[in-house]
Amino acid sequence: MDVSASKPGCVGSYFGLPLAPCMSSVPVGSATCTATRINRSLREGETANVTLPPRDAYFLMIYLENGLHADIDANGGSTEPRHYGVGAVCLVDLRAGVAIRLHCSLHSLAVVIPKALLSEVEAIRSAGAGRLSVPPRLVCRRGEADPVIASIASVLLSLFERADTSSTTMFRHLATAICAHLLHNFSAPPDTASNGADAGTSLTGLSDDDRLTSDHG
Repeated sequence: MDVSASKPGCVGSYFGLPLAPCMSSVPVGSATCTATRINRSLREGETANVTLPPRDAYFLMIYLENGLHADIDANGGSTEPRHYGVGAVCLVDLRAGVAIRLHCSLHSLAVVIPKALLSEVEAIRSAGAGRLSVPPRLVCRRGEADPVIASIASVLLSLFERADTSSTTMFRHLATAICAHLLHNFSAPPDTASNGADAGTSLTGLSDDDRLTSDHG
């Protein structure tokens, strides 16, 4: 399997890791999904800022080890650092880009999911229902445990150690499975599509008090 940091959509450079291994695939139609393995080490007391530019996609962070980071606002100020446990996920809309400040080493998988890919997967899920009139939207999540995504991540992680054609096929299936799971569990209700509930002003999205919840948990 070709694991290259130069693939479009790879995010390693934004984390200070221009050579971070990255996989890409076109799981369904024409939209490309990428997964980057992040191993950013920091010394005790050291911090590092990470800024992802705006993009018509969602960003999914899957934590492989405990993490600690804060949101950075438009004025450069930051929130109190928040702990993220092993297996936790963060999901954010990259529409406005995101900025965080790492307060400890970060070991994670970073998956960039184009909104076009979600539309392609949703069209398969809703086969027979006709063409989608509105692209699917997701509710942002912050540091929540997700056993399904964690299980997929463990398989995805193993693909970085392999280099065969079966890995390419497996990544296509895993990317599709991630999209289907997010659509099933984190889809935003239609009436929240324009109220900013899925805005990506920070990696952690909305505050705990303001964040929408899902009936699926």
